[in-house]
Amino acid sequence: MTGNLVVMKVNSWTRLHAFALAIEPNLMGRSHTFTHRGLQIELSLPDSSMLDRPSTHDQIAHRTSYRKTEDGEIPLEVCVHKIDVRIAVPETFQLPSAMLERPCCAHELISTEQQEQLFERTQSFGGIARDAYAYWLDAMRWVMRNGTLGRPQRVGLASGWGTYFEETVSRHRIWSERSIHTVERRDRMSEREWAAIERVVSAGISVPTYWLYLLESQQLLKDGDIRRCAIDGALALETFLRGELESAIPQDLPVRFKEVIRRSRLSELLSPKMAEPVFGRDVVSELGDTILADLRGLVESRNHLLHGGLTLPSESELYHWLDAVRCLIVVSERTRNRFSEIAFPR
Repeated sequence: MTGNLVVMKVNSWTRLHAFALAIEPNLMGRSHTFTHRGLQIELSLPDSSMLDRPSTHDQIAHRTSYRKTEDGEIPLEVCVHKIDVRIAVPETFQLPSAMLERPCCAHELISTEQQEQLFERTQSFGGIARDAYAYWLDAMRWVMRNGTLGRPQRVGLASGWGTYFEETVSRHRIWSERSIHTVERRDRMSEREWAAIERVVSAGISVPTYWLYLLESQQLLKDGDIRRCAIDGALALETFLRGELESAIPQDLPVRFKEVIRRSRLSELLSPKMAEPVFGRDVVSELGDTILADLRGLVESRNHLLHGGLTLPSESELYHWLDAVRCLIVVSERTRNRFSEIAFPR
């Protein structure tokens, strides 16, 4: 060990994938500061200096559209690829001052024991940073009502080549299937949504479990995982329904009657006879018969799959069923004034 020893106060810094998160350009360089696991977290979007870096550098963010003016090109939308997470480390370290003048991990300046301590602590804070970022991503998807945001892009089995008919002997291709190109609509984070996410994480609000399941099922639908999408979507619905049912049961009802009600099947809770007592007249009236029928369709499909059924629902059916679950939750929460302090933009 060499050099004068100084007491160093440090932050941990971790750069994590954002997986093509679209934002308004005015959000570049913004940060959210919140507490997670008792530690102060600062999550930062890249600033404008990180925009469109040369190919020899790590890609942090790039413009997806811009407007040309006399003063130059004005970005209209930015795609973020990396996000920085800093954590205020509560402990201090007594280290040689020369470490501030050397490249990172100057092993020769400290003992093997200290090296192992620093390796262990940086690894520990890396795990905390990833956990805090996962919480922020859940909050972001919740606010934006889109479970596909900020997730790794799954590559399917298709190679880009379609299916052809070829003549048997020469193998000359004589026909091919139609080519279908899908252009996905991408949600762009706005100023209002950024502010709503900040309200969620600053208050330490946990994303409700039923929302987590619903947002997960949206990604499964995008990935084409029909079976798991139907099961997760129905799980979101059941989790929400059981909570609503529990709230609707009169407190002075005898325990034996409460247990009978709690054992009600989902299809019964979604029937015209039970829906109004559980959700309320205003909610049922706003939802209408079509959405309740879609909810029952999701439950029936889930039951079919869990009992060995091989017939999968179509993507179109699942899209409508998941949207029906979303409508049920949003209308119910709005009617009961839940999470009003967050003021969701969507």
